[in-house]
Amino acid sequence: MEAISKMDIRQSAKKVRHVLDEVKNSKVNEALTKLNFTNKKAAKFIHKTISSAVS
Repeated sequence: MEAISKMDIRQSAKKVRHVLDEVKNSKVNEALTKLNFTNKKAAKFIHKTISSAVS
């Protein structure tokens, strides 16, 4: 099942894309685990967005 979730963050798309490439095509649990251990500001916002989409 697919879900679409959007969040407006004030960060460049290039910086966010680096984090998204790491979790792309992985299962939700794996993606959230990877984001927990990623030391990027964008990872926090992406984790929050994915968690919201799953709920």
